[in-house]
This record gives sequence, structure tokens and C-alpha cells, in this order.
Amino acid sequence: MTRRTSVDSFRKAWSKLGALYPPASWFRDEHLAENRNRIERILCDIMRLSRPGPDVRVIDVGCFNGFLCYLLHQYGYQTAGTDALLDSAVPERQELMASLNAAYYPGNFNQPNPFPDCPRQHYSAAILGEVFEHILYHPVGFLQQIGALLTPGGILILTTPNPYTLANAVRMLRGRGFIWGDTEFATFPKIDSRGHMITHEQVHYREYSREVLVDAMQRAGFKVLEARYIGPSLHAKQPLLTRCIKRLPFWPWL
Repeated sequence: MTRRTSVDSFRKAWSKLGALYPPASWFRDEHLAENRNRIERILCDIMRLSRPGPDVRVIDVGCFNGFLCYLLHQYGYQTAGTDALLDSAVPERQELMASLNAAYYPGNFNQPNPFPDCPRQHYSAAILGEVFEHILYHPVGFLQQIGALLTPGGILILTTPNPYTLANAVRMLRGRGFIWGDTEFATFPKIDSRGHMITHEQVHYREYSREVLVDAMQRAGFKVLEARYIGPSLHAKQPLLTRCIKRLPFWPWL
């Protein structure tokens, strides 16, 4: 697949995904818009490392409402998803996953066995997108549990926020918190009434440098093929000053 074909395929799949949500929705106009670069990079890496085929299955760990499963399905992949959020929190997920004939497995990612119902050594690839920062119980152990879902030679694509940026350095100098969800971390309990550790989508328990993240992957038994930074996409809902700054040619280096 050429770069031109890849770009065109992504645009078509992205357009189909956007049509599922109302134009004024937070998910379409802010979440998808801001994460477009990251999502496109994930799809490009999947296509490069594990091309679709009859026995190629991909699981999205932390699938939210199933949007990434939908995009992967447009490329010809068999997909499945798992998440800690209840169906009541994302009511559209059940219908979307059913339309893809994609399996969905609930799980608590901050438990010793986060994937009790997922088949082992079954998936060619796993995606862990913006989830690792929410893991409190045993981050390396969580990666090992994902590894157990993969077939021999299977791949894991992981994305997580980078706390070592100029913007975060400025926030620190101003005495502001730089990890997303600081207030929620201080106010939310970490254990529920049954004694189970809680996964909070509004709390980042920890954010990692690239070096620490690579070390965690290796300790979990993965061979790290590549590590890179991906900046957020520009979108109309961002403040004008933010959009102007991010258009500067040196911004990606910051």
C-alpha cells in the first residue's frame, strides 16, 4: 500500500466514523479531532506490522465506545475490545460492536486478572491507547497480561501522554499541576465498597518518560521496535492562541 493510498483509505474510514456521531458532540468535535494524528499513526503501524487477513485479530484494550474497532474493521481486521467502563456510561458501544461482529469483554484493569474472559494467545495485535497512565495496581504486570493475549510474535502498540514537555515545565514553574486529573486523584477513592481497586477514566495515576516506558515494556517481555513522540492535532475547539502556537514550525520539537 502506497502512502497516497494509505492517506486516502484513512480519510474514507475517518469520514465514515465521523458520520456515526452528531457534529456538535464532544466526542466527534473534540476527542476525535484532537487525537487524529495519534489514531492515524496507530492504524499505519498496524498496517505495516500486521496486515489484515483471515487469521489476523486485533484487540483494543480500553476500547471506550468501540471507535477504533470500527476503524480497524474498515481496513479488514477482525476486532475485539475490552474496557472498564460500564455499558451505561457508553450506551452506543454495544450496538456498534454488534454491528462489527466484534467481541466485547468487560474488565477491571486495576485487578490482578484484568481480562478474565478474553481468550489467551488469540490476537495478532493489541492496542493500548491512552490507558497505561490509568493503571495503578501493577503496570508491568498489566503489560504481561496483555502479552498473554497475543499469539507468538504478536505486537502491542501503546500510546500514553508525555509529561516531559515545555508546556508542562511552564506549568510547574507557575505552581500548577501538570498531570491530568490531579484534583480528581486527590478527591476520588481508589478502592470500592467491595475492596476492588478502581479504574478512573478521569485520573492519570502516573505519566512516564520514554525511557521508563521502554524499560517497563522490556520487563514485561516485549521487544521494543520503535518509540516516538506524536503531537496532538489542531482542531476548531482549541483556543485561537493555542492553535497559532501549534502552527509554529518548531512546535513539534517542544
